[in-house]
Amino acid sequence: MSSLPNFSLINSARLAALDGSLTSNR
Repeated sequence: MSSLPNFSLINSARLAALDGSLTSNR
């Protein structure tokens, strides 16, 4: 059960980092 929320958090952080990197490159 602890793995589920952790995965979601990591996924969200990864998405945010990717979005930030894309916007920064733009």
